Amino acid sequence: MGSTTSCAAALEELASTAPALPTPSAATAVSAVVALLDSAAGYGEDLREHAVTALAALASSDAARPSLAQEADAVVPHLCRALESGSGASATKHACTALLPLTASSRDACAAMAVRGGVAALLSTCADRTSAAQAAATGVLHNLATFPDLLPAFRDEGGTPRKRSTGHGRGNLTATSLEKGSPPRQAKGSPPRGQRTQLA
Repeated sequence: MGSTTSCAAALEELASTAPALPTPSAATAVSAVVALLDSAAGYGEDLREHAVTALAALASSDAARPSLAQEADAVVPHLCRALESGSGASATKHACTALLPLTASSRDACAAMAVRGGVAALLSTCADRTSAAQAAATGVLHNLATFPDLLPAFRDEGGTPRKRSTGHGRGNLTATSLEKGSPPRQAKGSPPRGQRTQLA
C-alpha cells in the first residue's frame, strides 16, 4: 500500500482530479480508496481523513457516484466513523459532503446509515459542527427520512422527523430534525415526499 506519506499524497491528488475522472477510472479510484480505508488501521487518523476527503470529491462526480453506491455497505461505515470520531470539523464536513449525494441516489446507502447508527452521529453534527457540515448533515437526514421503513432509526433517538427550512448552505436547504412527540409533517415549501436532497 506504500508509506503513509505516499498514500496521503496520492489521496490529495485524487481529491483534486476526481471530478474530471472518466467512469472506468472513477470506479477504480472508489475501489482503491475503500480498500485503503479497510486496511488503514495502522496508518493513523490523518490518512483516514485524507481518504474521506477523496470520497467527498468522488461523491461530487457523476462518473464515480454509481460506484460509490455499489460500495455503500463498505463506504458508509467509514464515513460514519469519521462523523463519530470527533477528529475535526474538516473531516466531519467531508464525511457529510460524501454522504449527501450518496444517500440522495442510493437507498442502500440510507439503510446502511440507519443500521450503523448514523442518525445519532448526524444529529450531533448538526448541533456541534460548522455551518457547512450542518447543511450537508441536515440534507442527509432528510434523505433518510424519505424512506418510511427507516423512520424507526429516528424514533430510536427519541423523536420523529420533522421537515423545516434552514438558511445553512446555498439557499434554503430542507432539513430533517427530531421533534419529540410530533408526527412527520410536510412543511410549506418543502420538496415532495420521496424527493431527496443534494447540494448544488
